[in-house]
Amino acid sequence: MKTTKNLIALLICIAIVTAFVPVATAVDTLTEGAYTIRSQNGLYLAEVNGSLGCSATSDDFIWHLVSAGDGAFFVYAEDLLRNALLDLNNDWDIEGNTVGIFSYTGYLAAQTWLFVLNSDGSYQIRTVHDSGRVITENGIQQPTIQTYTGANSQKWTLSSVDGENDYTSFMNVIIGTTKSEIITHIAKNETDASLKNLLTANPDKHNMVEGEYVVLHLPNNIWAKYTDPKTLIDTYDSIYRAQLEITGGNTKVYDGKLFFLTDHNPNAPYMYASSTLCAASLSAVENNSNFWEAGDRISALWGVGHEIGHVMVNIGMGKLFEGYDGESWNNVLNVYSLGQVGLYDEARQWVNQFPGNYGYSNDEYLQYAGRDYDELNNEERVSDILAVNTHIFVKLPMLLVDEYGWDGMRVFFSKTAQDRASGMIASPDIQVRIDYMVVNLSKAYNMDL
Repeated sequence: MKTTKNLIALLICIAIVTAFVPVATAVDTLTEGAYTIRSQNGLYLAEVNGSLGCSATSDDFIWHLVSAGDGAFFVYAEDLLRNALLDLNNDWDIEGNTVGIFSYTGYLAAQTWLFVLNSDGSYQIRTVHDSGRVITENGIQQPTIQTYTGANSQKWTLSSVDGENDYTSFMNVIIGTTKSEIITHIAKNETDASLKNLLTANPDKHNMVEGEYVVLHLPNNIWAKYTDPKTLIDTYDSIYRAQLEITGGNTKVYDGKLFFLTDHNPNAPYMYASSTLCAASLSAVENNSNFWEAGDRISALWGVGHEIGHVMVNIGMGKLFEGYDGESWNNVLNVYSLGQVGLYDEARQWVNQFPGNYGYSNDEYLQYAGRDYDELNNEERVSDILAVNTHIFVKLPMLLVDEYGWDGMRVFFSKTAQDRASGMIASPDIQVRIDYMVVNLSKAYNMDL
């Protein structure tokens, strides 16, 4: 299982190619979808020579708007899986600061934007800061944020690509498809038999199935292995729904759908999460289908819930409490959600497989194993030691669940999701995040950690 930072490193190495020429139509009501963005001076917002700029000929450069809640949008460059967003440099809300393209950081104030409709049908692209500064075109040079004056350089026309706002218009290049090669099946009114017929009737297309929360792409030869594809997508939805429920429904990043896509890169990690997307390698989806058809549901679903848990913790709760290893709390969510689909005992057995020291020597581990957080002095409360302290590993959170039940954990997760939704940003200091976790766990369980 790979974490988000590994995916970002992977994607930086991938060359992105736009595989289709869009037909753009102007929009009055802004929704999630694929757009071109052009200033009233006639220049398109685009990537120019590796950085953000404007070009008169870049009408085929696509931006993807994804809701961030409260009327704001993430603005992805070219392709969602590229994980590169419109970004306010260092989140400095000062006159003349530059706007660029940067990988997802979790800093909402720097990477979410408000689109304010003008009377002439154009938009101001505002920062979410109280100043209300707007993106201002600077010829072919890098745009900046400036106080709004109504200049043509501050008015932007958004045109919907092909008049469509669904994800098929920006299918990822990792799969290597174009829009014309993709067909989407809505699972809601299908049965296992009818959905299987739809999937097998389109062997020359890339088939995707859209559930209530999750959109699943698999290669056609993998789809063919599933005797019950409707049950499969419904189970993915159930795992998602359970994790959403235990976080109090406050993970606003989930205004849209969560995509599970198959990565055809031969060097892809087994499964990984990035922003609001999850992906699995070809070997992973093949193994999962074999496990599923053999009745080994826990092996087929553990990685699915694990990656959904990553997105819930990293995005929905903003890494506010995530510790050094990054592989613990998402698995607590996973155990809960798998329990909701009848796999609780099996999920607990998976937890018991986790090693106690995560690669540290036995002496290093034993020096701190079993000690309470408040027994560590300031010199010991550093990332390397926290990595071997039992408060960070999945086994200790599960002990809390055993002692206090899921109700206390629900309070903790819900409070964290609420803090994230209200704009709280995770500190880069791991110690601060651990302190946040301890305080909120103490409140959730009414105890002193």
